[in-house]
Amino acid sequence: MTATEIILSLIFGGLIGFVIGLTSIGAGALVLPALTLVFGMPPSVAIGTATLYAFLTKIYASVRHLQLKTVNTRVAAVFLAGAAPGNAIAAWFISRRATELRDQAEALQVFQDRLTLFMAIVIAACAVSLVRSGFKARPPMIEAAGLFQDRPATRNAMTVLAGAFVGAIMGASGIGGGVLVVPVLIMLLGLPPRHTVGTSVFISLFLSFLTALIFGKSGETDLGVAIVMSIAAWGGVYFGGKLVTRLPERPLIIIVAITVMIAAVIMAARALAH
Repeated sequence: MTATEIILSLIFGGLIGFVIGLTSIGAGALVLPALTLVFGMPPSVAIGTATLYAFLTKIYASVRHLQLKTVNTRVAAVFLAGAAPGNAIAAWFISRRATELRDQAEALQVFQDRLTLFMAIVIAACAVSLVRSGFKARPPMIEAAGLFQDRPATRNAMTVLAGAFVGAIMGASGIGGGVLVVPVLIMLLGLPPRHTVGTSVFISLFLSFLTALIFGKSGETDLGVAIVMSIAAWGGVYFGGKLVTRLPERPLIIIVAITVMIAAVIMAARALAH
């Protein structure tokens, strides 16, 4: 790594770490645009790097949320039952395709541009859903201890299916730790905001590791950038995480929506520029 790359990694890692601690969003919605636009990484490499960064960062973030008692481990376990297989299949397909096209410059560029545009569409859709959830009346709150007491089989099945969808999207795009998991936990399961963020971070820890492992085995990861950014992010995550329990629900959701929409615009501009 050059000195410039180290400095940029520290700056972006710290800032994005703060956002991750506050909203659970960052590894996909913010890191991917930074890696592709600032560091000039191909989207497939950016996915592997971003998910490795997310995993390293969210080890600490998960510990913080467990300490704050904002993680519903039962919801996380059921969600991951569907998310892990979906994630592994999608990540394997994308990383394998990028590897196959390495010697075909034109075809690889088309593949990477389509992958970038796909990322932007996913982010934009998540931003819209978050805005709706911020201004729409929520269903009655369900206490964490009784979440599966009402029709548990149906609720578990819905959670597994939603997890499979989210896991596949994250495996194919590197996006989803926060921007996809948060809306699902809010709108499908009715979790309160403080449990939503903590549970999302915990789920994302495992999905990020799985995605990073698959892309890393294909050589689609910049290990140095991911490590330096994650080190800088630890401080940001700490301060962002401390604010989670102090912010009211609506501002938290609006902050998330604005963040991901900005990321969507950046990614779309990147894809359409070629």
